[in-house]
Formats: sequence, C-alpha cells, structure tokens
Amino acid sequence: GYSQRICRKKTKLCCNWKAMAKQQFSRAWKILIISGMLIFGTVTVVAASAMFQIKSKGINGKKHKFRKPSFETLAMFIGMFLCLFVHWGTLIVKKIRGRKNGEEPSSKSINSEAPIKSRSALKKEIKQYLLVAIPASCDMVATVLMYIGLMFTTASVFQIMRGFMVVCSAVLSIFFLKRRLRPYKWLSVAIVILGLAMVGMALVLDPTHAKKKGGSPAIGLLFIIGAQLIQATQVVLEEVLMKNVDAPPLLIVGMEGFWGILEMIIVLTIMYFLPGPDVGHKLENTLDTFVQIGNSAVLFSFVMVYFVAILFYNYFGMCVTQAFSAVHRTILEAVRTSCIWVVNLFLWYVVTRNADSRIGEWWTDWSVLELGGFVVVFVGTLLYNDILIIPGMNYKAYPPRTSKK
Repeated sequence: GYSQRICRKKTKLCCNWKAMAKQQFSRAWKILIISGMLIFGTVTVVAASAMFQIKSKGINGKKHKFRKPSFETLAMFIGMFLCLFVHWGTLIVKKIRGRKNGEEPSSKSINSEAPIKSRSALKKEIKQYLLVAIPASCDMVATVLMYIGLMFTTASVFQIMRGFMVVCSAVLSIFFLKRRLRPYKWLSVAIVILGLAMVGMALVLDPTHAKKKGGSPAIGLLFIIGAQLIQATQVVLEEVLMKNVDAPPLLIVGMEGFWGILEMIIVLTIMYFLPGPDVGHKLENTLDTFVQIGNSAVLFSFVMVYFVAILFYNYFGMCVTQAFSAVHRTILEAVRTSCIWVVNLFLWYVVTRNADSRIGEWWTDWSVLELGGFVVVFVGTLLYNDILIIPGMNYKAYPPRTSKK
C-alpha cells in the first residue's frame, strides 16, 4: 500500500535483530539506503497515480483510462511477496558465509536453517504465518480505498492526506491503550487537522481537478481518510496479534504479500460478477485489465516498474528503520512527499506535455494553499512526535491509570 506503512512497522517484531544491526552501517551505506528509500518511495506513488491516467484500448475495443484500484492493490501485494526472495537470498548468503567460517546454523527462530524442527516449533511457525493473514486483510481493504481516493485526487494530495494517521494514532491511544494526552499533543493534532483542511480545500475548490480526474475530489478525500482509519486499526491488530512473532521484517512483509495475493484473487473474482461502473458493467473487469496492459507498452512498463519499486521501497524502508531514528524517518517522509510532487509536476509539464495521455499533476493558484497545508501538517507531525518542542509546555507523560477495585 502502500503500503502504502512499510517495513518500519514490521521491524517492531524483531527488536533484538534490529539492535544487533544498529551500529553496523557505514556512512556510504546510510546515504545509499536514504537515496533508495526516497527514489523507490517516490516511484511507488508516482507509478500508481500515473497508471490511473493512462489510456489504453480495452476489451470493448475502445480507449479508456486504466481505472483499476483493486488490480493495483494486487500489484502492491505482488511487490511485497517478492521480498520473500530477497529474504531467502539473504539466508543463503549467510549460510554460505557461515560454512566458510565454520559456524553452526542457529535453531532459535522460525528462520533457522536447521534440517530438523520439533513439532511444537513447526506449529508455532505455521501459526505465525497464519497470523499475518489478518493484518494483510486490513491492508487490502485500506489500499483499495486509498487507490480509489487516488483516482479522484492528485499524488501530492494523496500523500499529504496520509498525515491523518497522526489523528488516528491519538484517538487509538486514548480508547485502546487507555493513555492520557498532554495539551501539547492535542495542540499538535489540531495543527495537523488544520493543515489537512487546507489541503482538502485546495483540492475541492479548484475546478480543474473534477474536470481532469473525472470524479468528485471530495469523495476521493473521504476514501483516503477512511483508509487511514483502517490502517490505524491494522497497527493495533499487529501489536496485539503479532507481538510475540520472532521473524525478520522482510519475511513478515513477504508473507503479508502472499496472503494479500490470495485474498485479492478472491476479491477480483467476486468483483467481476458484481454490477458496477467498469467495462461490461462490472465492478472491476479483470479481463479488461489484462487487455489494456497488453495493448499499451507504456502501461505495461509502469506495472513492471511498480512491482520493482514496491520491492525495493520495502527493503530500503526496513534498512532506514534499522539505521535511523524516528526523527530522521519523519523528515524523510516529508522529503518523499516533496519528491512525489516535484516529479509529478515534471511529468505533466515536461515529459508528457504534448502526449495524448498526460500524466502527473498540474499547478494552479490553489496549489499555494495546498503547499501551505503541507507545511502545517509537517509542523504538526514534528510537534506530535516530540521533535519540535513548544517552550513552557509540560512534556512529562501522565502516570499509568490504575484500575479501580
């Protein structure tokens, strides 16, 4: 999904492994992984947005836009599934190096290369693999909703609106974790909401968006916000269900991709037989999807690039989580949003300026309000995560609530 929620959440499942690797990175490696995360993180959103704008001849013989949010969700899960091959490749390399150094393989985790496993260990491993299917289901629903929202909005708005997770985090911490928030946290949430409102106003009040996107921007915003609520629920489920899972992040991401593929095959089959707005009056016509991809080299290229970008974004995201703090990651996400916006403007005004199917996004007078909203959301996020400090405010956490007898 995106995902969009990449490897940094999964890294919580293997804190010991993370701590061991914390001090092993050189400056050159840190530059590489930051660059990789920004490049491939930008490509994932740019490619997903561009696919919705490309026109190709479909199963009915007519050219129409590739508006297939469920297929793009399947493509995301395929990219995540590819992380399994990276994980297995890493195990093979470690095994070869271990043999050269005369080391014996460990049998403490579910990733052991030991040839024989006890029955209890095997049951535990199977249970852990099955548990991944539950957050994968949340991820599937959230990603479909986000991509529907992306069809009616722009990539920059899509990315900025994901800042609503700050609001969701505050609400969940109160109702599920029973925490009390200091006034500065509430102020931070209010600032984020103000910024998101500015971005939403810039999108809805700009008349060019509804005309060029072929749908209501307000509906797109609602879908994106709804997706953030589901992803916030996913975070809670992962904390509850998978807190004892001992596995590397790439394995968890890959297994989530595996379950997501199985679930999306079922969903796409059902959607093919349900009435809807797609070709042939289907909710989403998968046959038309493959015909469109086959009839457009550009569309096919974007699909392939999207697979690879999802794979490497997950990998580099995991590496950044190991090597850097939450402060760095928050700043990197803001930089990624800026990169997505700049690349889309470049695609619109330079690369596809004279093309039949223009991709990217355009700049209007309302874009200034969106830019201001982006800055406000970024500041609110920094305040919420205690990166920016407001003088004179109390930052000490409330003592835990005691149950009344």
